[in-house]
Amino acid sequence: MQKLAFMRELFDEVWENGNFAFAEKRINEEFKMEAMGEDVVFPRKDFRDLVAAFRSLTGPPRIGFLHHMESGDWITLRFRLTSGGPDGATPINVLGMMMTRIAGNRITENYTQFEYVQLFEQLGLLPRDALAALMSRTRLVWEAD
Repeated sequence: MQKLAFMRELFDEVWENGNFAFAEKRINEEFKMEAMGEDVVFPRKDFRDLVAAFRSLTGPPRIGFLHHMESGDWITLRFRLTSGGPDGATPINVLGMMMTRIAGNRITENYTQFEYVQLFEQLGLLPRDALAALMSRTRLVWEAD
């Protein structure tokens, strides 16, 4: 199977449809996913929880591939995630990029960068233009509800 088709099927089944059993067939035992910087690594056993948590934030997502490049065992994707949000009424439109190594028809490594600040702004969890404010050295202050 071509890598782009492999990844399309994975995104459709797991991320969009929540079919976690499908992921078990496509991810090898040693799989690790670096998804929030190199200090946060998800092993295979936590992948289901990661996808479930993400889907609870965004609602059922639709993921479109914008660009891709393949080299040897690797595929790099630039993608756009859209959804109606967890309530179906909060539009989400966020970009991400992913590098994935596929060997023997299974994912062995994955490195993902995602616009989390933009996502949290769209969900109302961060103020609009939070990144611009932070770049000007404005401090965000957290208050308990």
